[in-house]
Amino acid sequence: GMNLDAAIVIAEREDVLRLPRSVIRDAADGSPIVLVWENGQEVERPVTLGLHGNLFVEILSGLADGERVVAR
Repeated sequence: GMNLDAAIVIAEREDVLRLPRSVIRDAADGSPIVLVWENGQEVERPVTLGLHGNLFVEILSGLADGERVVAR
């Protein structure tokens, strides 16, 4: 009865914008979007994704640091 826990790191980046995977949605055409709170309402915003982890996804473009993202 021996067990082993291991993690294999394929790629890693620091100081990146990331969001929980659950916040990323699919637009009608299948492209990734997030809901952003803008001028008092929810607005769909297309984003470009980078590295994907178990919990988080890197955001390469389409969202700036400090913008409010709607999560449900």
